[in-house]
Amino acid sequence: MHVVAEQLTCVDSALFRKIPSLEFLNKSWDRKRFENVAEHTNHWIDRFNGMVEFMATLVLHGEDCEERASRLEYLIDLGDFLWTKLHNFMGASMIDMALEHLALKKIRKSWDLVPRKQVEEGGQKIPEGLEGRQSLKARLRALFHHQNNYRNYRNAMVKVPSETPAIPAMIVHHKDLFDTHEGAPHLLCRSCNGRNMKDQDVCAKCKTPVDKDYRNFNRSRNLSRQMDVLRRLQRLTYHNVVPDREICNLISRGVQPHMLYFDKHQQAASRRMLQAGGALARFEQ
Repeated sequence: MHVVAEQLTCVDSALFRKIPSLEFLNKSWDRKRFENVAEHTNHWIDRFNGMVEFMATLVLHGEDCEERASRLEYLIDLGDFLWTKLHNFMGASMIDMALEHLALKKIRKSWDLVPRKQVEEGGQKIPEGLEGRQSLKARLRALFHHQNNYRNYRNAMVKVPSETPAIPAMIVHHKDLFDTHEGAPHLLCRSCNGRNMKDQDVCAKCKTPVDKDYRNFNRSRNLSRQMDVLRRLQRLTYHNVVPDREICNLISRGVQPHMLYFDKHQQAASRRMLQAGGALARFEQ
């Protein structure tokens, strides 16, 4: 498991470090006019979706309930190791999304056979909404839960030492960058110092005309701080992890068909996964 986690981290780190700063802005990953510019971010997102489908498929391909339960247990241990030991939050979030796949939720008999491993005494716990000792699966789910604006994930990121390499969960940082770049007020009112959006001609507070050249620089400072965090993480490398081309290529060959098929037939792919999960659920009964 440790070898697989390290090689996943090697690939994730290489892809993350290739993303230029320009692609973090203007929500370029989701707008057609940037489709030829944001190729690295789009590839990052496609691989995320492909890995989720790939991992869920590996579980569904188990021959019986015991085999599927064993693969679910492996994914839980892998996800826990990725974020606690390697600080690969992106890889851990892929596994969390795979475990929450609707197709996997249908195979309840397999889930009943998965050992509920507890967090070791003294281990890092996430107490949000949980009582007593946490299971590894519950801790992983709580880590990436959107409650309180992803507070658990943000607290975990803060605890990572500044000189320690880490791979962020970009789904959270993309949200922050978009909210700051598009949602924060662009302009200030000269009369009352009220904050206004860029398309407003009259101040919402004092109703005086808005000067389009009187900018809200707090918005720019917040963007700069968020970009500095991502650029700092891109400069850090995993010196102790040696890439194994054979394992990396094996993972890539497994993910590639899901990336290509999911990109062209997203709805059909999701429907077929749900049908497979439903068929296994009926078989398990």
